[in-house]
Amino acid sequence: MRGPARIAYWPLLAALAGWGLTVVMVAHALSGPFAGRTCQTGCMQILAAASVLAAALGLAFGHRAPRHPVTLLALLSLLGLLAIYLTVFLIGTLTG
Repeated sequence: MRGPARIAYWPLLAALAGWGLTVVMVAHALSGPFAGRTCQTGCMQILAAASVLAAALGLAFGHRAPRHPVTLLALLSLLGLLAIYLTVFLIGTLTG
């Protein structure tokens, strides 16, 4: 008989990093008019790419992790984050 499942830290750290970068990106986007922002288009693209990369790496390294409830919540939050970015990308593609 195996003991209790251990927490996998890769998905948890990736979820914190991905959501943290997303919050920073949204805060910069809502910080004022485009000309007055300190984070312009290139900076926003880097933040978005880093957030998606963190989520993808978290899923890649965490999908075979032990099934601890905290790990499962982290994986679900990573899926949610990727779903948000996919939706924004599709809306931008279809309306542009």
